[in-house]
Amino acid sequence: MTETNQRDAQLIEDAKATLVKNDLGGYTVPTHGLYPFQWNWDSAIVALGWLPFDEPRAW
Repeated sequence: MTETNQRDAQLIEDAKATLVKNDLGGYTVPTHGLYPFQWNWDSAIVALGWLPFDEPRAW
């Protein structure tokens, strides 16, 4: 695996870990420290993050 591929794979794993960490069951907060609620646009962006590895959760 090239260095770029390793870096990309690590970024993907980090993104997944962030989504899982911020998942509160019925919704995913964008970040716990910045603001503890979710706006409509947040939902769309977060759903795109969930889609590649957990489509039912994205919906």
